Amino acid sequence: MTSHIKDILLLGGVSTLISSALAYMPQNDIISTLDYLWFITFIICLIKLIWTKNLQPLNNFKQRFPRFSVYLTYIGWLPYITTLCSAILVGIDMLTQDDNIRIILINTQTILEYVYVIGFIISPIAATYQVFFKKLNKTSPHF
Repeated sequence: MTSHIKDILLLGGVSTLISSALAYMPQNDIISTLDYLWFITFIICLIKLIWTKNLQPLNNFKQRFPRFSVYLTYIGWLPYITTLCSAILVGIDMLTQDDNIRIILINTQTILEYVYVIGFIISPIAATYQVFFKKLNKTSPHF
């Protein structure tokens, strides 16, 4: 996996961490505003990272917390896959407007929620294997 893709996944992991923290706070207007601001910041950082292939705060984070960045990289696929699948399901629902298709989409969304939970459990296990058991060379971007 290239360093650029790892950086994109790390940004997704940071997004998951901050979004999860905001989701478990008591909901009010301030938390909702912070959540929207974080989402906008995430999108801006993602666009900058895709265009420049470098995001200095992300590089500083990787150097300062190498093992934690491995964990965040491994859970980084979750926000991208959930956003993509949700957008596809909403698009299908808007195009079809059929009640039978809507029931199938609701069941599909339920299955995707299970995939998200399973991914949230399996990804840290894989990251633990990567950090503690698999020998990484010192030229790896995470070490």
